[in-house]
Amino acid sequence: MQQARILSFVFHPLWMPLVTYLTVYRFDQTILISPYGHDLIMLLLLLSIVAPAASILIMFRNGMLGNLELTERKQRTIPFTIVIFYYTLMLVVLWWRAPGLPRPVFAMLIGMLAMLMLGMVINRFWKISVHMMAQGGWFGTLLALGLRVESDLVFQLVAATLIAGLVGYARVKLGVHTTQQVLAGFALGVAVNAAAQLTVPGVY
Repeated sequence: MQQARILSFVFHPLWMPLVTYLTVYRFDQTILISPYGHDLIMLLLLLSIVAPAASILIMFRNGMLGNLELTERKQRTIPFTIVIFYYTLMLVVLWWRAPGLPRPVFAMLIGMLAMLMLGMVINRFWKISVHMMAQGGWFGTLLALGLRVESDLVFQLVAATLIAGLVGYARVKLGVHTTQQVLAGFALGVAVNAAAQLTVPGVY
């Protein structure tokens, strides 16, 4: 049980966008670097972790949330809204301050925002795994980007698959999700983020 909690924390949805960006940036800096770029993106991604985490912690301390795991489906709407707000703000700032933002980065952020919005809608009716949405987003981004630029990302994809499997197992083991909720979250993340990488236009 302790290992499941550690896995859930290490691969928490809040920091998976930063992990995704760093993974893609490391494998091919030429498609992501820009004169506007790397430092601003890193700063905003870090803010997108700290600000939502602080907001959710404040809500918990004030009794607005039952626990920090957000195990209650009905208590997830406001945290979803908070994270969506910060990602929308991040996109606006990047659009304004970095108009030459490379297409893969812009597509990654669009995909994550769309995934969160769809996840929030689904959560109104059925509890879906946000941890696995984030894992699916990582996998889907790598898969689509590898196909688009014809790069060999086999190692990264295998690693992402293994980690997603471990995280999914941890969520079921902790009793916070069913197998169906875990698989649905992963499928949504893969589909939305891969589609974003393959369809969002912009500068490469």
